[in-house]
Amino acid sequence: MKAIKIPNENKYYKFVENTWQQPTLTSNGVMGSDAMAVNRVDSGHSYNFGTAYESFFPNTGQNGFYCDEYKGWMYFVIYLPKPVKLTNISFSIPFTGDGADGGAYNCHLWGGNWENDRREEIKNIGTVSENSNYNSALTSSNFYNYYTLYLENGGWSSEDKVTISNILFEGVEKILVEATEDDYDVVGHTDICKVFNINGKLYAQKGE
Repeated sequence: MKAIKIPNENKYYKFVENTWQQPTLTSNGVMGSDAMAVNRVDSGHSYNFGTAYESFFPNTGQNGFYCDEYKGWMYFVIYLPKPVKLTNISFSIPFTGDGADGGAYNCHLWGGNWENDRREEIKNIGTVSENSNYNSALTSSNFYNYYTLYLENGGWSSEDKVTISNILFEGVEKILVEATEDDYDVVGHTDICKVFNINGKLYAQKGE
């Protein structure tokens, strides 16, 4: 996490929520870097028309997987360099023409502080029918760097396929703005005050 540097002007600052917009992805990126990154994992019966990032809006690709004898499953890991509180999720389950029975089953969205950390269920999405769009507000009050979007195949045949596309998240992040002595989170009282915002909590460190 990069530090926020505050000059020594004895000014007061506070954190406020600001709209976060999902960036346009041109690659899967690197987990833990300074840019959004995504990855996908499946039960071993995958097929897709592109890589993970192409399922994220405004890209138009799809990622999918076959059913197997235990039903197939797939999940995306979404990494955000700054903690974000998600407020809405939307995606599409396109028609594949391969007879998937009921589309995507047992869909969930989890939030966490590291990859595969599923400490909070943000949304129990449930079933999303094939050839339909899903859209829902989210009500968690927590900020996370990692989210996991999980779905299962509703089919029964090894030829059944499920695909997902147009994944779009909306949310808010915390930014520092000038404040007053009566209502502040940080005061710049050293040469450089390094302020770290980790999962919505403030950590300040004296600069050199």
